[in-house]
Amino acid sequence: MVARAIYSFACINCGGEILDERLLELGLCEKCLPDAGDISFQQAIQILKSSGRLKKLKEISRLYTSYLEFKEFFRKAVGFEPWALQEVWAKRILLGENFAIVAPTGIGKTVLGLVMALYLASKGKRCYVIVPSSILAQQLYEKAEKFAARAGVKSVDIIAYHAGLSKSEKEEALKRISSPRSLLITTDRFLVDHFENLKGKVFDYVFVDDVDSFLKSPRNIDRAVSLLGFNPEIVEHVLKLIELRRRIAKGFNKDVMKEYERLEGIVEREKRRRKGLLIVSGATLRGKRTKRLMIFRELLGFEVGRLPEFVRNIADLYMDLKGKNLIDEAISLVKKHGPGCLIFVPQALGKDFATEVARRFEEAGIKVYLYEKMEADILQRFCDGEIDAMIGIASLRSPLARGIDLPERIRYAVFIGVPRREITISKDEYNPTRILTLIYNIMPILEKRLRDEAEAVAAKLSKIVPLNKELMEKIKDAIEKGEKLEGFEGYAENAIIAGREFLKKVLTDELMERIKKELDISIKPVEDGFSLIIPDTSGYIEAFGRT
Repeated sequence: MVARAIYSFACINCGGEILDERLLELGLCEKCLPDAGDISFQQAIQILKSSGRLKKLKEISRLYTSYLEFKEFFRKAVGFEPWALQEVWAKRILLGENFAIVAPTGIGKTVLGLVMALYLASKGKRCYVIVPSSILAQQLYEKAEKFAARAGVKSVDIIAYHAGLSKSEKEEALKRISSPRSLLITTDRFLVDHFENLKGKVFDYVFVDDVDSFLKSPRNIDRAVSLLGFNPEIVEHVLKLIELRRRIAKGFNKDVMKEYERLEGIVEREKRRRKGLLIVSGATLRGKRTKRLMIFRELLGFEVGRLPEFVRNIADLYMDLKGKNLIDEAISLVKKHGPGCLIFVPQALGKDFATEVARRFEEAGIKVYLYEKMEADILQRFCDGEIDAMIGIASLRSPLARGIDLPERIRYAVFIGVPRREITISKDEYNPTRILTLIYNIMPILEKRLRDEAEAVAAKLSKIVPLNKELMEKIKDAIEKGEKLEGFEGYAENAIIAGREFLKKVLTDELMERIKKELDISIKPVEDGFSLIIPDTSGYIEAFGRT
């Protein structure tokens, strides 16, 4: 190959000049490796090491060696090597990088996170895997035990804590949490109820398997920071730093700048003493963009993303069953295609409909389980064939939709009805969440003047939701009596009044007709108001991802 160019600062070892042909091969210049020949990258590293010329490649060499070791560990534990995306994620973890994994269910996020936790625990690290549901916590515990046996790991204490355990099992798990070479698996609820048991304990590796569920409690961000070895007060320093940065952007102030530099120094010193690593994952990552969420960026160098980047090979099939009984048709489908099925009912139809579906399936001779709460042996019974199908709600919050990982057993999913949410809004609505939901959904078809007004009203409402029931009732009474409240209560009252008046103005017969034609949502009249029907796309993505 004839050299066509010389690249400066491009040698991966010394950072010097290198010919394009060498850059395409091993990336090592002639000074570092005079005689490249037909050698592998690993052989090149050994030559550089023995000749005393190993420079920048030293860190890459360490990563390469660590990754090869992890790759073999993964192969033994799982039965096959990690695929391309899992390789990328593994290398980033081994480099000590905090980051968010945004990819659909079924890509291999959870398996990678769990096997990495086992691998690091086998090296004497303390690891923690946080999941959204008890059913998944039990399942990952069983997988961890199986993976550890396959990989020959005997020194790691694998601990699980979830609602499906007996009282004595929970007490025993809490006692074992202090074990240094350990892998702890819990739901995110454990952080809320039992964080006292974790105080003072620093984890080397924390993997959050569903960051949307994790972020439902904003204080979990503070708890995660503490688990990584940061001082608890650093959170308030970071929040103050963010606020000062905004003030500086609006105009220079010497005192503000001085305080900013002081806090920045504290934060930087704290970042250098951090011990643990945080990886968060999710299929959608829809967490609300709060100032508290920016703590991840300030302390750990990453932001929680939003969009999935990959697709999967799943067939989406739709049956038009107008005039037919949906449950009867679903029974026919399951009888035709056999066991290993998940059955989902729309959130809008609720638990009573799911119970009726389960009853009808049992009458038809199909063994089903209606998931209402965690039972310790339910997954094993499903895997062993004692249960043909499991029934749950097609919702983003449903444990069955986002908390089960059994590709070897789950062959297909059946949705009885389109996954959707229905929100009943009265003509005299006071609930700011419902008002805000409706405004957001009709905003795309409003003319610019009304859309600008809608955005202003929505901005006010978003600052007060969610609103507790007691305050909502107080505001309702005040509005009905024409009284003006003060402070935050007064602000909330004005925001609700603005939302109510805006909807009364825009919800004309003409707009209702446009909603039917132009939007994915629909509105149907009900007694004393109307029902807003919204497709639950996120719930659908999570649910069919179980297959």
